[in-house]
Amino acid sequence: MIKFVFAFLLTLFGGAALAQSSVTNAQQEKREPQTLNVRVEQAEPFRTAKEDKPALVAILTGPFGGGIAGAIAAGFGVLIAHLTGRSTLRQKSNEAEMKEIQERLNSFYGPFKIRSVENKLIASEFRQKQGGPEFRTLIALLDPQWKTNLSNADQSLLRKMIENGTTLRGLIQEKSGHVYGALMPKLAEAATHFTMLEMAYNDQLDNTPDRFSAYVYPRELDEQIDEEIEYLNARVDLLLHYPGTQHPTGRRLPTNSITSIAPFLTTIVAVGLLALPTAWTLGGQSLLTMPFVLTSAITAGATAMLSAVLWMMAARNNDDRAANYAAAGMSGATAVFTIAAITLPPELAAQQPWISDHWSPLVYTFGMAMTVATVFSAWRRIK
Repeated sequence: MIKFVFAFLLTLFGGAALAQSSVTNAQQEKREPQTLNVRVEQAEPFRTAKEDKPALVAILTGPFGGGIAGAIAAGFGVLIAHLTGRSTLRQKSNEAEMKEIQERLNSFYGPFKIRSVENKLIASEFRQKQGGPEFRTLIALLDPQWKTNLSNADQSLLRKMIENGTTLRGLIQEKSGHVYGALMPKLAEAATHFTMLEMAYNDQLDNTPDRFSAYVYPRELDEQIDEEIEYLNARVDLLLHYPGTQHPTGRRLPTNSITSIAPFLTTIVAVGLLALPTAWTLGGQSLLTMPFVLTSAITAGATAMLSAVLWMMAARNNDDRAANYAAAGMSGATAVFTIAAITLPPELAAQQPWISDHWSPLVYTFGMAMTVATVFSAWRRIK
């Protein structure tokens, strides 16, 4: 009985607690959430302080100044590249010239000098017994009896002189391409002398001294050969010490510069540049209202390409004065046309409207004047 009462009470209190918990949960679920109020205030607008610059400073630090600086830098770059390329070409040219000089010295001048000095010493020894320095072997050989009266030693010396003469004549005939042009007449006289000497030794000439007296050895040839060898050695020394510098020989024959095509190219391009203003005019544009910026840009490109061609022509032939002058003039015109193609900044247009309106036409006109002057200068250099 007691257990029954205890179970009843436990059930009663447990049900009451469960009911209370359900009511509490239901109330919590029906509770509304709180609202968070945030205050928003408008801040002051962000402003940047504008620095007032003088017009000239604004121009130089603006797009126009940057364009000018870029054009100047490009010009210096082209100049440095040209100087470097020209130095390289000159160095290669000097190396080729040194190789040619060494070939001339080794193939002709060296062997000729050694054999000629040997023959001169033998002839000097031979003359001492035959009549002194004024003795001429060719004239003496015209007499058949004279040779038979020589001693064995003198006959041996005479045979050696004939052999040396034959060798020297062979050098002249085979290596004449290595000889400086001014020496050719005297070398021809020497070769003729050696031929006559051999024929007289073989008794193939008549005993008529007056007839063959003109074929004696030209003694001034030895001095000219010495001068040529000294010049060539000095030339090699100069080329070795200054390999990237142009060294005029001072002995070149004057070139006919009329063969230069630089004036013709410059004239054709200059006439072609006038086609743009002519096209704008035929299209209804006035010369004062045509698009000078576009015209200047196209003109600068054309003169730049022509300048490159002219500089290459000048580097290939340093004697082409017309190409040198035309290349320099067209390079300057390219820089002027590039400046004319630059649009001035709006700040300058507001402060100096006249300059802004007439900038491109004035600079373009100056560039065309420089182009025309270059054409006349190139043509004058071929006269």
